[in-house]
Formats: sequence, structure tokens, C-alpha cells
Amino acid sequence: MGANLIIYCLEQVTDYMEFERLCHDIMSLAGYKLIEPLGGFKDKGRDAIHFSTNDGVTIFAYSVREDWRAKLAEDSNKIHSHKHACNSLVFITTAAMTAGERDEAIGYIKDTYGWHLEIYNLERLRNLLEIQYPDIKFKYPQIFPPDFLAITEQTSSQREHI
Repeated sequence: MGANLIIYCLEQVTDYMEFERLCHDIMSLAGYKLIEPLGGFKDKGRDAIHFSTNDGVTIFAYSVREDWRAKLAEDSNKIHSHKHACNSLVFITTAAMTAGERDEAIGYIKDTYGWHLEIYNLERLRNLLEIQYPDIKFKYPQIFPPDFLAITEQTSSQREHI
């Protein structure tokens, strides 16, 4: 089995601002139409926020760090210590995780802060970028170099004709 180029590109992200923009766009496509980007530095744990009359306040935190669990703890602590209204936290990371790690993080956030946690990890991002929203990759050449995308497209079309 060959390496997945989308996963490779996500694991190599160095342009954090472009990664934030990519995350904002994915979340908008995923149903958070009124997402408000906040990010950058000194964002008090919030890269974006979404207000909904049905679901309340959703805060978004993004990470390209390998120690995703520590980053999640840091961001959720900042959100809590700054007393930001929060009903749900969406955490997007380029890290891979086990089902057990995912479940532990969800339980920790619920038990500690009372928030619902939704996690988008490396594999979930790959699925969104390859299956659900494949065209979005072309807007981010800093993350997905056009030469890599050409290989990905070529491989996909070859599989269709086997």
C-alpha cells in the first residue's frame, strides 16, 4: 500500500495561517456557515467561533502539533480561564490518534468543562479533503503543492480504469 499524499501534506504543514484558513473553509462547508475566524496569535484558545440559536456557542481550536492532547488541554484551559461562553469545542488536528485517545479526550472535556467535544483528526481530515470536499485542496498550494495534487489525480483516474 502506497503513502497517501494528502496525509503527507497535512503532516508537513509549516504555514499555520494557511492551515487555519483551510480549517475555517472546511468547517464552513461542514455546516458552520456563520463561522467567524479569530485565530492568529494571542487568540485566547480560540481560532474561530460560531453562534447558533439551536446549539449555542461553538469554539474552534486548530493544531499542527504532534502533542495534540497537550494542545487540546492548553486551549480548553485558556477558553475556560478567559470565561468565554462555550457549549461545544471543535478541535482540528493534523495528528493521528487511536479511538481510545479520542474517547478519553471527549470524556475529559465533558467531565472538566461540560462542553461537547468534536474532533477532526488526520484521518477525518483526509476523508473530508479526498471524498467530501476534494476541490478545496486546490485553493491551498502552500499546503498541497500542485505537483502532488497532479499525482493524486492521476492515481485516482488510473484506479477508475482498472
